[in-house]
Amino acid sequence: MADELQQLAPEGQWRAQVAARFGQLPTRWYQGSKTYDPPSLLTGAQAQTTVTVTGAVLGNVAMASFSLDLQGIVLSATVSAADTVTVTFRNDTGGTIDLASGTLSASVFS
Repeated sequence: MADELQQLAPEGQWRAQVAARFGQLPTRWYQGSKTYDPPSLLTGAQAQTTVTVTGAVLGNVAMASFSLDLQGIVLSATVSAADTVTVTFRNDTGGTIDLASGTLSASVFS
């Protein structure tokens, strides 16, 4: 979408057009990551961990990703304290899943 708007608008004006169409664009983006080995999760179970994201504050939008195939596990993320994102791994697949160790990344937008 941004590339299309860049072609239609002079340099710098495409951001204003996106903001006008979709609302306010994030002005700050913070990231953090760590190595994490999620525990084996039975169906319906969940596990939580935290990722340090310097600059994050309560009320910011957070999202998370994992470097390995999640095999149906659902990730969610929330800013739970200053500089801290809590990430939840939830297994609703109907079977036990044991993910290997990988890189857990969290991003925060404000």
